[in-house]
Amino acid sequence: MRVPYTSNATFGLNHPFNAGLGIPIARESDDAQGAVTFLFKEVRTSGGDPSERILALTNKHVVSADPSTDYELDEANPQHILVCGERRFAQAIAEIEKAVKTGLRNATSLQDGVARLEAEVGTSDENERAENEMDLRRGKNALEWQIEDNATLRAFRERIDADWRDTKGWRFGIVDWAPRVSSVLVDGRSYTRDIATMCVDREKLKNFKRNIIDLGNQYTSIQLEDLFWPDAAVRRLKNFPFINLQLPIRRALPRHVLNPDGTNDQSENGDSPLPSDLSMVGKYGGATKLTLGRYSGMEAFICNDLGEESREVVVYNYRRVSGDFAKYGDSGSLVFTGDGDAVAVLHSGMPRGRSNHVSYGTPVWWVMEQVRTRYPFAEFCGIEYT
Repeated sequence: MRVPYTSNATFGLNHPFNAGLGIPIARESDDAQGAVTFLFKEVRTSGGDPSERILALTNKHVVSADPSTDYELDEANPQHILVCGERRFAQAIAEIEKAVKTGLRNATSLQDGVARLEAEVGTSDENERAENEMDLRRGKNALEWQIEDNATLRAFRERIDADWRDTKGWRFGIVDWAPRVSSVLVDGRSYTRDIATMCVDREKLKNFKRNIIDLGNQYTSIQLEDLFWPDAAVRRLKNFPFINLQLPIRRALPRHVLNPDGTNDQSENGDSPLPSDLSMVGKYGGATKLTLGRYSGMEAFICNDLGEESREVVVYNYRRVSGDFAKYGDSGSLVFTGDGDAVAVLHSGMPRGRSNHVSYGTPVWWVMEQVRTRYPFAEFCGIEYT
């Protein structure tokens, strides 16, 4: 499905079924859930032959029950990955049903209000008549729009019932490449390689044009501007990319801008490193949907049970009372800035009690380097990679 305009009653509700990033996915074998990081075109095989394949990136531990083994496409026994999964689909249906019921209640309330206003217009004095007539006109318009929205929601629910009840139709793609989760040393730095690719059913991507985040209906564009840029002086310098609450991902944030060495020098192309204090980032995941967090320019150093060390992009929860930046089911989500820069691929977190106060990711620029080792001609569908 396409991402609808914000005025459409299905906006936000069709997120699990459209081509915006954050597509919820699940293993067909056991319903383990995650999200698509981004999509890319193979263009040519490693041997140079033309290829029309579109592939999706996510975490290795999302597509494989055993993250310690390497996997390559086995055409005789492919590993299917689904759009949604049983739990996410049930959640989506519940949200649609709730919207339908709420719409009917709103229509009844508006009808009662219009009837009351019609009576008041007929009995009001000259001083009140103009105001009552305006209220009546606006009430009738609201009722007309609500009736239209209700019809749209009913048609949407019927379409989902018709197109998605057969679980075989949920198949999004098959796993193509899934190297074991490991710490990989490059240029003296180790990062967590928890990545996998899947070859996507092109029929599922008829409406895909480029990598865009569908930000959903949790916030208005004004609210998101305030959340991403709390400082009004900084906010005034922004171009406000949240048109129709869709955010194009424009580039992989370069290493020198992520500022891993703690320097404050500008690069040759004029890019300044992110400030040493915390910067606001977002992610759209299959479990928690759109959440915002605070990115620290300082990397975390992690040592796993095998003694492998790695550097991680660190994201803290936005506020103490804002909830977790990520939970189980959000793995593979793309961490991004309000400007549309891709920061990291989410892969894990640090639990504290029943919540996560820190989330970890691998830098997208490094992930793209790894993708290029397997798919040397990869085109990242609108994401600039240098």
